[in-house]
Amino acid sequence: MLMDCRADNPNRVPDWIWQRAQQAFSGDGPGPTARRDGPEYARWISKARSYIRLRAGCQTDSQQNWLIDRFPDLHWAAYTFEHPEISSRAQIEARLLARQNDVEIATATGCSPGMIQAFEKLFFNVRERLNNPDYIFATVLRDIHHGIDDRRYPVIWKLFGYTMGPGILEALIRKIPIISWTKNLESAAAACQDVSIANMKMKGMLASTLVPVSPQNQLELLHILTKYIEIERTTGEGGAGEQTLITNIQVLLGNLPFQVGGIGKRSGALQAYDDRGIDLHTDEQLLLAAGMKPPSLALLEHMEVPVAGK
Repeated sequence: MLMDCRADNPNRVPDWIWQRAQQAFSGDGPGPTARRDGPEYARWISKARSYIRLRAGCQTDSQQNWLIDRFPDLHWAAYTFEHPEISSRAQIEARLLARQNDVEIATATGCSPGMIQAFEKLFFNVRERLNNPDYIFATVLRDIHHGIDDRRYPVIWKLFGYTMGPGILEALIRKIPIISWTKNLESAAAACQDVSIANMKMKGMLASTLVPVSPQNQLELLHILTKYIEIERTTGEGGAGEQTLITNIQVLLGNLPFQVGGIGKRSGALQAYDDRGIDLHTDEQLLLAAGMKPPSLALLEHMEVPVAGK
């Protein structure tokens, strides 16, 4: 739609310039103008429209080669965008979100700096919006709000590249979080140990980010967090702030209307019903834990559970 491809649309899609060029070529949208698109964007739309028009007329290999020679950077940028399964598109997009420049991305991917510039302008126009995090999460990274797993590596690379920078992105792309160049067997053993520990930490980071929270696992996740921080504290890696966090989480778990893991007895009215063997419904537990009276309170207070053998 033309509305999605306007320069002044605060929610424009990342490939809006390419879509504008396609619309201008097909006649479904107006041609580029400096007033509507801005001077720089108008030039890119015009250039892309010319490329699209000439590409549509290519019938032979010689014509295709002539087109590539005339628009080398634009052609390979378009090829990369249109063939993500056999190209470095995911890496380029993640590196752009990680604020790497054209030369850095070109060095990592083997592309030319000019191709990276064309790719960003036409297909992933995000650089001028990198300081608008709500736009990035709502438009560029919107898939994360619908749940992702570790097989969606392009989304994961973009998420961590944008939020944590090129260092963590390099680790995720390479699947090895540290670089340890070995020259002999003696250094290989130490490198294997370092990589194993670093990999487990990276997998833990991914798991804690990607595991969805549900009513079935949210309390168990809190309990796991408490254990993890306790381990850090006992091994000397934690601080006073973490001890306060442990205490607060334990108090939170102790006052929840559900028991979690090895947490002990509950206090107040809830424990009184536990002692009498009365199994409360979820809504009754929540009301009592909040200091409110469920409609069935009178019946519950006079309920007696028969003792076995009597």
